[in-house]
Order: sequence, then structure tokens, then C-alpha cells
Amino acid sequence: MKEDLTDHRVIKWEKAVEKPMILISLLFLVVLILPAAHPLTPTWKNHLNRLDLTIWVIFAVDYFGKLVVSKYRRQFFKTHLFEMLIVILPFLRPLRLLRLIPLVDYFLRYAKRTLSGKLLQYVSLAAILITTPAAILMYEVERDASGSNIKTLGDAIWWAGATITTVGYGDRFPITALGRSLAFLVMITGISLIGVITASIASWFVKSDEEASDQVQMHQLMSELKEIKSKLEKLEGSSNTN
Repeated sequence: MKEDLTDHRVIKWEKAVEKPMILISLLFLVVLILPAAHPLTPTWKNHLNRLDLTIWVIFAVDYFGKLVVSKYRRQFFKTHLFEMLIVILPFLRPLRLLRLIPLVDYFLRYAKRTLSGKLLQYVSLAAILITTPAAILMYEVERDASGSNIKTLGDAIWWAGATITTVGYGDRFPITALGRSLAFLVMITGISLIGVITASIASWFVKSDEEASDQVQMHQLMSELKEIKSKLEKLEGSSNTN
């Protein structure tokens, strides 16, 4: 019999800190956007650097806290290697944006529950939550690259929007290996979202056809029942006469 390696302690920890970590992740997103979106004074840069360090410490405490409470620490260590690297290696700072993945996952699950049946709202929210981190990371990766045409945050947002919608104007494109890898992921995401829309529309048509077919069958059944009732009434009347 296969051993159950579900780490309930880690799951309990993650549930307990889920909402606070979402707020921290949102704050982290703001810290990343502000310097790119608007020139800051040295004072504000210092404030953001302190806030950035504080958030980094919170992320580190979250990781090592889960490691400490984990019942299967070796398994946890193996399955969270990249998260560990993001926390302990300062030169991977741009990749810390990947800490927004739990944020995106939570909001998508929340949106799926609250926007059930509202395809347009759900897809729009999913696109925003995916393109925003992608645009910021693309800007960080491409802005200082030689020959790059993505020099501002606006360029990166335009690129992300054109890519995830599969429009692909081609006026903005990455030239670095990391940028192209990110672009590939956004392309796959865009195709997936369009697939969701197409499948939902097809499902709606199939459901409409099935409902129409059910109505026709129900109408035929009612007609047959009325006909049977009429014949029974005639037989009953004939029996009473005799």
C-alpha cells in the first residue's frame, strides 16, 4: 500500500497565512511597479527599499516556517527548491516576482467561485492577473538589454496585452533568452484562455440544442398523454352507456 505523503501541517500553515500572504504579495507588486512606473525621489526609494527588505523577510519566514513544521522535510525541501533559491539568493531578486503565483492562483480560484457562469469577467480577471506580473518581469529583464525595444513599463504592458490576446503586432518583442522564455509562457496562457472561451461557447450551444431537443420531446410526450387520456375518457363513457 502506497504511503500517504500529504503534509497536513504545511497545508494547515498555508491556510492560516493565505490571506495575509496575499496582502503581502499585493504590496510586493506595488513595490515592484512604482519605481518602474514613475521616477522616485531618493527618500521614497529608501522607503521602498526598506519595505522591499521587510517583505523579503516575511517571505523567508514563510518558507522556513513551513520547512520547520513539515512532517516530511526532505520531501518539502525537494519540492520547494526554486522557492528556496528565490528566498536565499539575492541575485535572483527579479525572479522573486514568482512569489505572486500563489496570489494569482488564489484569485483565480476565488473568481471561479464568485463569477460562476460569468465567463467574460472571469477571463478578464485571469488575463489581468497574469499579464501584470509578466509585464513587470519583462520590463526588468529587457530594459537594459542591448538592442531591446521594450524600454518602458508601458512598452512591457503593451507587449503583454498584445501577446496574451494572441494579436501579436510584433512592434514590441523580447530579445533576451529569459524574455523569450517568459513570452512563450504568456503565449501558451493566451492560447489557453482563448481555448476556455471557445469551449465555453461550444458548450453553451450544445446545451441550448439539448434543451431545445428536451422541450420537443416533452411536447410530444404531453401530446401523447393527452391523446391517451382522451381515449380513456371515451372508453369510460362508452362503458357507462352500456
